[in-house]
Amino acid sequence: MEHLKRRFVIFCFGAGLTLLAAGLVPFIAGGPYTSAQEAATPEATVEAALEVLVEATAEAAPADAAQPAANNGYCTVCHNQPWRAVTLQDGYVLNLYIDPDIIANSVHGFDNPDGPMGCLDCHTEEAFPHDGPTPTNARAYAITTVEMCNGCHEQEAVELEAGLHEKAIEQGNLDAAVCTDCHGSHDIQPSTNRPQLVAGVCGDCHKSTYDEWRNSPHVEVGPLGCAKCHSPHSQELRVGDVNELCTNCHKAPGDIYIHEQHIGSTASDVTCADCHMYKGSDIQMVSVEFKPTGHSMALDARPCNSCHEQLQASGQWEEIANTVNERILSERDELQTRVTELENAIITAEEQSSTGSIQLTQGLIIGLGLGITLAVVLIPRFNRVNRRKENSQEENGHE
Repeated sequence: MEHLKRRFVIFCFGAGLTLLAAGLVPFIAGGPYTSAQEAATPEATVEAALEVLVEATAEAAPADAAQPAANNGYCTVCHNQPWRAVTLQDGYVLNLYIDPDIIANSVHGFDNPDGPMGCLDCHTEEAFPHDGPTPTNARAYAITTVEMCNGCHEQEAVELEAGLHEKAIEQGNLDAAVCTDCHGSHDIQPSTNRPQLVAGVCGDCHKSTYDEWRNSPHVEVGPLGCAKCHSPHSQELRVGDVNELCTNCHKAPGDIYIHEQHIGSTASDVTCADCHMYKGSDIQMVSVEFKPTGHSMALDARPCNSCHEQLQASGQWEEIANTVNERILSERDELQTRVTELENAIITAEEQSSTGSIQLTQGLIIGLGLGITLAVVLIPRFNRVNRRKENSQEENGHE
């Protein structure tokens, strides 16, 4: 028994010396291991390690887990970890975790007509490794990264470039909206025909405008949200002429004097918005502050007073009044002519009616006179004839 124990201890000691020698040989003598390490670049080593991690992650993932798409590269190795985050230069902690289900259920996921998109379709292969400087802050990062949307959405990019939001950013207002502010990033959903939802997106920034729209007649008129009048990417009116924009729905504005004089007249440059969206000193068309914007469509006397007071002060009102008076006099003369013609027609009709009545009366009198005369002459004659016949019959009966 003691002999066997001695042999086992000797075997373990020898095995340990052998393993130690094998580990020291590459560092002392060099050889294939050293050559392989020298040949392998840091990038190749990282890629090899990531490939192993990707394979391990795919094997560990549940079989029914929703995957965003193919062509994800190495992104899911790190970005599928809920605890993954990075601290930006201003101290903001940016969450780097991306839930695969969110992408899979977005417009870029399984419902995409061209097939589901992967991480590299937007972020490209140049995005890895992340060797660039850490973004200054989350807002600067958002403004920079939305440029990746332009590759597919070229027409929208052209409109955005000339849009009011882009101009605001160029002027230093970094709070102006970019793609992700309205559409989201990985959870983008299809555009819908729900005005409350679409307007609600705009209302996140344009609070006063949204509140006024919610209290206006437009909120109950079918799918009439912000995007029906404004291009969502350029923010300009969909139709350049505001009157044309309004009459696109209001086919027949009320047939009243105000509309005839201001909208129906070629001499007037008053628009629908000048009255129904009056912009006084405290009014602006779009507001990100709590200021009135006129989107409630409330109509009062302010636009009338303001405009007509300006006309009076500039001396234009006298010219307009003279023009209006001339037109009124011309219309009055024309109306008087028509009234005279109508009166003459009535007199003629009355005269004709009177003449007809006289003729009818004369005819009745003559007819009545003839009737009486005939009755006076003929009735006695008929009576005599009848008596003669009766007398003749009596005489014949006696015989």
